[in-house]
Amino acid sequence: MRYIYTAMMHSPFRALLLIVGMMFALDAFAWHDYQPMVVEGRRWDISTDLSYVIEGDTIHEGMAFKKVYANEYQDDNHEQLLRKKYYCSVREENKKVYVSFPRDDGTPLIMLLCDFSWGAMNKGCDELHFKVHSAVNTIIQGKERRVINMIPRFSQFLRPLVEGLGYLQAPFEPYLCVDEPVFWCYDGSQLLYNIETDDNVLYNEDVIAVTDGEVNGDGAVDSGDVNATVNMMLGKPLGERCDDVAADMNLNGKIDIADVNAIINVMLGKQ
Repeated sequence: MRYIYTAMMHSPFRALLLIVGMMFALDAFAWHDYQPMVVEGRRWDISTDLSYVIEGDTIHEGMAFKKVYANEYQDDNHEQLLRKKYYCSVREENKKVYVSFPRDDGTPLIMLLCDFSWGAMNKGCDELHFKVHSAVNTIIQGKERRVINMIPRFSQFLRPLVEGLGYLQAPFEPYLCVDEPVFWCYDGSQLLYNIETDDNVLYNEDVIAVTDGEVNGDGAVDSGDVNATVNMMLGKPLGERCDDVAADMNLNGKIDIADVNAIINVMLGKQ
């Protein structure tokens, strides 16, 4: 590690190559298993009588999508279906989820709904309509998921975007123009989210940190951030603007080589 630090002082690029080489030799840097959102049969209960359900396949502009239906029920147990209406279609690729709504002329309007790729939190939505407030990895119903708290434009209320579940207000609305909170989410009979027990883990300010790789406070993600993180690992003095919370990229409570790996991934534009 001292050799890496010396190399970082004289040749940041050479040090990056050394660190990357070490990563291939070790098996301690894997993130949690990604939890996909677009899954056949997944259901979001918006109220006691309305659900969104992924059911069936379709093609839009030559690409495969899954259909989403809005199901309305006559009873609280979702046993007596009142009406079923096509709502939109969704597609997931490289941790990005796209939504397709029908235009008035029947042609599809395809938009990026959310982006869960590593290091791309600021690209999770349209920058004109949202900004990133904070992020955390947390356990929801026994599964570790990435939670990105967004603040819509002209609003001060956090809107959680949850890996595998989508926005917990209006799960398929890219601009959150409606306010339909998700109360429960299921895969068949398996409960994935329950607002009564899981909502509190989404807003725990004690464990939330923005982790986009910008550690040393200069506004860019580059070798300086890698250098600052290595300094933290070695217990070296830090600059005034260095953020040890931001350096903990995987939010596991410690700063180590896995965090350096994550910052390099951001620099290289990797998922």
